[in-house]
Amino acid sequence: MPFKNRISVFICIILSIITMLTFSACEPIGKPEPPEITVTSVLTAETEITPFPAEILNITIETEPKKIIVLSPALAQIICELGGEDRLIAVGEYCDNPESLTSLPTVGSAVNPDAEKIASMDADLVISQSPIAKKDITLISQSGANVLITDPVLTLADLKKLYETAAKVLCGNTVQSDLTAPFLKTLDDLTVNLDKTILGDFIYYVSDDYTAVGKDSFIGSFLDNYGTNTMKTTGKIMPGWLYNETYPPASGTESEGTEAADGADGAEIAGDSESTTSEAETINIIPETCTVILPESLSFMQDKDEDGYNDFEGNITIIILPDDIIKLLERPTTDLTRFDEYIKTEVRNQRTEDRAAE
Repeated sequence: MPFKNRISVFICIILSIITMLTFSACEPIGKPEPPEITVTSVLTAETEITPFPAEILNITIETEPKKIIVLSPALAQIICELGGEDRLIAVGEYCDNPESLTSLPTVGSAVNPDAEKIASMDADLVISQSPIAKKDITLISQSGANVLITDPVLTLADLKKLYETAAKVLCGNTVQSDLTAPFLKTLDDLTVNLDKTILGDFIYYVSDDYTAVGKDSFIGSFLDNYGTNTMKTTGKIMPGWLYNETYPPASGTESEGTEAADGADGAEIAGDSESTTSEAETINIIPETCTVILPESLSFMQDKDEDGYNDFEGNITIIILPDDIIKLLERPTTDLTRFDEYIKTEVRNQRTEDRAAE
């Protein structure tokens, strides 16, 4: 190799060494490795959720309830639907769905519970949809059981909340949405498919003293999805002729009841005549055109007398609902889909036949 080339190679080597030393001087000696980020442990500490204690409505349940007493039929069915039947140790006397509940001990009803018997059963939790007397709550609580009174169910939205409450009773703070999702979807689908044209203006009687349910009850508000409930609040609504016989107008005075009978919305009676009573002031008059719905147990109200008349005159359609269908309204769960199917088939067909006969 020529001497000149050797010098060039030597110079390149020297320059390379100088460059390496220069850049290495920029790195601090003994640089520590990057620390491990313990995000997982921090996040776990901040977001860890334990099932219990759990705040449910107005009480705190400290530990998972494994021995539960349910007093209300609808609530007992919902607990079973959510997979909690194996935790039930006793039920109210009307809790019969599913049928397996009939094998459990009964402890009175939601309205009249046997508090002493409940207190002797070492339950963790007692649940009711109806209020319980304060003295009974005290006695049951002294036995170590929590007492939970759920919120009233007056609408489908309230029923959805009842499912969510029941799920939290079983799972506490760790309840998963997929537990209640199928049931809530069923109720949502029911809401979408309701048909308000079936009943028209209607009255639903619950006793033979002419008491009808208003929109202030679940039955009244739910049926309002299939027509128009003439009763805003639960109360009495009588045929106009019967009202006039029961509360005859003063001599020479036209009956307020007769005037109100012309109204299509069952307006309240003013009760201005001298012969009316304070009771009469709260009684409504049946519109001349409407649908009267009767439970099977009150079907006799449509019977005609010897002259061929019954209580209901005018253009009135009478619908009799079987007891098993009525029970679906009295104990609302997702079984309301069965009621929906019934009213869209049987009742709609009956209305069609009645119109054809006219």
